[in-house]
Amino acid sequence: MTLITAPVFAARQPDEVVRINKTYVSRDGFHPGESITAAVEIEMIPGWHIHSHDPGDEFLIPTEILLDDDPMIENAEIFYPEPIKQKYSYADTELMVYEAKVYFGILLHPVDDLNPGAYKVKGKFSFQTCDDSSCLPPKSIEFEINFVVVENSVETNAINSKVFSDIVFEKTKYRSSYSSIEERSIFFSH
Repeated sequence: MTLITAPVFAARQPDEVVRINKTYVSRDGFHPGESITAAVEIEMIPGWHIHSHDPGDEFLIPTEILLDDDPMIENAEIFYPEPIKQKYSYADTELMVYEAKVYFGILLHPVDDLNPGAYKVKGKFSFQTCDDSSCLPPKSIEFEINFVVVENSVETNAINSKVFSDIVFEKTKYRSSYSSIEERSIFFSH
């Protein structure tokens, strides 16, 4: 008699291990035509990690930020945090991962004629959670970035400075940039 067993995943579910703590914007208001600097704070419980945007193994599921298609946003840039290199028993090579708390930077480029008012951009954070020996099924968590556009005559102030001082908004290999509407179908989900 042959006994067939299915693989057993860890007792935890992905949404118990990884959570979006908060989304942030860098100013209390933005002027029409001004880019919106935003961030998504992700936290994992100790002993767990998620693969980076480029995990180092084609068979692993990368972490991605996907924004919903929105006519008020012409294009956007995602700035992934620099991952750490770790070796796990489920992979033959060292992998690029995120652990603990990380911030993902987002630079939104809205249309120039966006009227003053409150706005939100919706997105999804897609990832696969793993511990030292196995991985849970892939998961996506939805999030919103809320921001306010004000008249050009209104003074705005920097906020959340500590969060944004930890994010590198520069051209690196951890940045995904989509600079034209034609490329939006790759970046924005429908």
